[in-house]
Amino acid sequence: MRASSVSIKLLVATLLIAPLAFAQSPAPDTTSATLRTLSVTGYGEVMATPDLATVAAGVETQAPTAAEALEENNRRMEALIAALTGAGVAREDIQTAGFSVYPVYAEVLPGMPPKIDGYNVSNIVVVKVRRLDGLGALLDQLVNAGANTIHGVAFGFSNPQQMMDQARERAMADADRVAQHLARLAGAQVEMVLSISESTIPPIYGGRGYAAADAAAVPVEPGQSAVSTTVQVTYTLR
Repeated sequence: MRASSVSIKLLVATLLIAPLAFAQSPAPDTTSATLRTLSVTGYGEVMATPDLATVAAGVETQAPTAAEALEENNRRMEALIAALTGAGVAREDIQTAGFSVYPVYAEVLPGMPPKIDGYNVSNIVVVKVRRLDGLGALLDQLVNAGANTIHGVAFGFSNPQQMMDQARERAMADADRVAQHLARLAGAQVEMVLSISESTIPPIYGGRGYAAADAAAVPVEPGQSAVSTTVQVTYTLR
């Protein structure tokens, strides 16, 4: 019985020590194997002829009193908006972008208090023009309707997202091409994409500001504009 008792005790001790030894043994080092990666930059660009123009046109009036300047400005702005809608521009494509009333001071001798000589009222609208073949004529109509400033003409796209998608496709193709080339030079192979980040470049639109006096004489050429993007892609190698 004593020998049997001793055997049982040794067996129990062994069973108790075994899990303890297993728990204290170091865990496998899963980070010892170095993950080989390759990071590259891809660039994609799409050039196209714009199909949309944005015009900032305004009316400035000046009169001895603010009420008179405002009344004259309102009259000319109503004529300007009527000219726009008459030319086929939708109301939702006309948006007020700025309105101001401020005094105009007369020149006085040094040391004299400032003297108000009148008031200036300015009203500016931003107009989306979707028919570029009639843009030049529209600028002429704006001036004839009473616009005495045209602050800028810029060209763009009615659906820029479609062009951006094309630019992304070209950027990813460019990144893959560069990665495959570099991996081959290093004696490796591209395995999979680990991460992607994008740096979008806003569309580059042509355009400049014009004074109302020469707006009708300026030929309107939309040219071509670019939509581009840059992607940073990290690949794993094998």
